[in-house]
Amino acid sequence: MRSLTLYIPLYDAAEYLENSIKSLGEFFLANVVFVDDGSRDSTLEILAKSLTGVKFSYQIVRIKKNSGKGSALKQAMGEMVPQTEFVAFTDGELPYGLDVLRDALNLAVEKQADLVVGERVSRVGQYTRYRGVASKLFRIFLPRKLRFVNDTQCGLKLFRRDVAEKIFTHLKTDRWVFDAEIFLLAIENNFSIVRIPVNVRPELVRNGRLRFFSNGFQILFDLFRVRYYDKKGDYKIS
Repeated sequence: MRSLTLYIPLYDAAEYLENSIKSLGEFFLANVVFVDDGSRDSTLEILAKSLTGVKFSYQIVRIKKNSGKGSALKQAMGEMVPQTEFVAFTDGELPYGLDVLRDALNLAVEKQADLVVGERVSRVGQYTRYRGVASKLFRIFLPRKLRFVNDTQCGLKLFRRDVAEKIFTHLKTDRWVFDAEIFLLAIENNFSIVRIPVNVRPELVRNGRLRFFSNGFQILFDLFRVRYYDKKGDYKIS
């Protein structure tokens, strides 16, 4: 198996963390970096307790103040660049399972891809009408060159390590829009992208923390920032 490090950003993850670590222990053969993004609950305590005796190697990066998923991943990768061929990230609930990680890694090797990105196959029944409307509004404000991307926001992405370093050092937003920036950076710098179909685990259907209409101002502000940076050519890495 090619070497892989998996980053898992966590924020107030106490509810599901123990089960996720159990699943990782039954499956994972590589390094895991848990990135605690300023959790206010017992995430760190459960993390320490649940990792006792696990058979996979791991590291914990703690960010004292919540900074957003994109920022947390950027800081973690900047502090602890793993000496592995590939890096990936997925959400703490492991919403797409773990088998897809092996499939994504195999696909990256087979296709010699710079990125392998998850694309949710069907969202029928997965999200409320509210989230469906929010998703459509989000897509309206994406830069035009991303309109062909069916799913910018899927929380599973795998990179060649050198590509991840280039992309994450050039992110300009911290929270919900960084996934779209990943695609812009890939497109502008001719990184090859391969998509892999994923499905949300049934027990997580309709579960989600993003509230577009309560976080909407920040999301729209970041989307306009991204459009501005894109027009300036800031996503072209010199």
